Amino acid sequence: MASVKRRSQPRRSARDHTQWSPRPRPVWADTDRLHVLTADGARIKSCPSRLSQRDLARLRADGGRPAGPSPCRPQYRTAGRGG
Repeated sequence: MASVKRRSQPRRSARDHTQWSPRPRPVWADTDRLHVLTADGARIKSCPSRLSQRDLARLRADGGRPAGPSPCRPQYRTAGRGG
């Protein structure tokens, strides 16, 4: 019968960023975009949103607050510059 070694601790990756995971992060969301923010409101990451109006209403009912305008500046197209 072969013996099996057991690890006493789980293997940790070099990219394990557990020191940042306990911090809550504000999130700005609408039906188009979702932005993860720092505590002072600076944008960390943005991605397409998959939230519906019903999802947003549920978040508000669970204590979410209205976010106001998007934290990202709108991208304006300038005439004569590539489009």
